[in-house]
Amino acid sequence: MGPVITGLVVSGRVGAGIGAELGSMKVTEQIDALRTLGTHPVDFLVAPRLLPSIADIGQQVPGIVRPHVAKPGEFEVIAGNLRCFCCNVLNVLFKAIQ
Repeated sequence: MGPVITGLVVSGRVGAGIGAELGSMKVTEQIDALRTLGTHPVDFLVAPRLLPSIADIGQQVPGIVRPHVAKPGEFEVIAGNLRCFCCNVLNVLFKAIQ
């Protein structure tokens, strides 16, 4: 039981730290500056954190896909686009559910 509680506390601290960093970036208008430069803030701020995570422990949460309307036999990602991008960069199979 102790390792589970320790894991929850550590993950909560890490999540709070990332949230505080992004919140301060929003207040100081750094995120708006990224949009002005034509950079998508989520790709710029989240992908560098997600890539090492997927490289170390793999994709833990599957994406959600549906059959593509215009291209029979293919699928389009509904949720998990950033995970799909990171898996493609790492040449890892993207796990998804339909």
